[in-house]
Amino acid sequence: MKKFVFNKEKLRYDEQKVSFWEILGKAAVYIILSVGIAILYYAVFSLFFSNGKEKKLQQENEYLEVEVQAMEEKVALVDDVVKSLDARDKSIYRQIFNSEPPQLMGDVSIIDSLPDLDALYLSDEFDLIKQTDAKCSDIEREVTSVKKNINSINNRINSADFVPTNFPSIIPVKNFTLAQTGASVGMKMHPYYKTLVMHTGIDLIAPLGTEVLASADGTVVKIERLNKGFGNTVTIDHGNGFETYYAHLGDIYVRNGQVIKQGSLIGRVGTSGTVFASSLHYEVRRGGEYMDPINFFFASLSPSMYFKMMQIATNTGQSLD
Repeated sequence: MKKFVFNKEKLRYDEQKVSFWEILGKAAVYIILSVGIAILYYAVFSLFFSNGKEKKLQQENEYLEVEVQAMEEKVALVDDVVKSLDARDKSIYRQIFNSEPPQLMGDVSIIDSLPDLDALYLSDEFDLIKQTDAKCSDIEREVTSVKKNINSINNRINSADFVPTNFPSIIPVKNFTLAQTGASVGMKMHPYYKTLVMHTGIDLIAPLGTEVLASADGTVVKIERLNKGFGNTVTIDHGNGFETYYAHLGDIYVRNGQVIKQGSLIGRVGTSGTVFASSLHYEVRRGGEYMDPINFFFASLSPSMYFKMMQIATNTGQSLD
């Protein structure tokens, strides 16, 4: 369609001619505006409207985020448990052998620093020789450390004052079963006051009159007969700072200063003192500090029974005294 413009000088209408560049400019403006409107429309539609697939994908992403967070928490919990068990194992080793436990798996940082196979294939021979020499030196140091620990253990075992039965390593209740496991060391609910109190030993549930045995060789250093608290009690000194404590006894068959052997009868389970049911409250102390007696029952239990007993004692929230 042609366009005419009025010419005032000649008093007539002249045809207006449009150049190619003007047409191209207008076309470009039109295209830019069209693209801009299309982008705006798509953005508004995407923000405020979504189809079924997008909704499903969004729900799946939200679910995966929740699962990832839960898995991270579980991994952190497992890591804490592993570290706690490792620390406990090392503590038991130190208490028994009076030496540092050997690092059987070596330094983890050394394993983590090993190059992958691709890096080995691309490495220069001289670099590989240097790396191999460094690893061999690390292994030699580990071997030296292991030998030192083994020698320390052998020296301790072969020393004149080392007697295996001096360690309180057996369960002090005759014919013990896992069902007799009560609360162990930690903050536990008191059966009468219903408040959290520090429980300093382990409750071994047993019928009245059950034989109570000495958990190690030693000397009786204290006997008490009371109507409250821990009731009738016996304290035995085993040397090397170790003491064991037996409470809520009925009958007591030992006397102060008496030397006894591991497994000897020292009394019977009773209900003396303040106790909810017939049981033996048993403690292990070293240097006056309370220790978890379960850690010393390795000689009386299989690994599976030891693990189950630890689970029961740890998860029992109420003590019997």
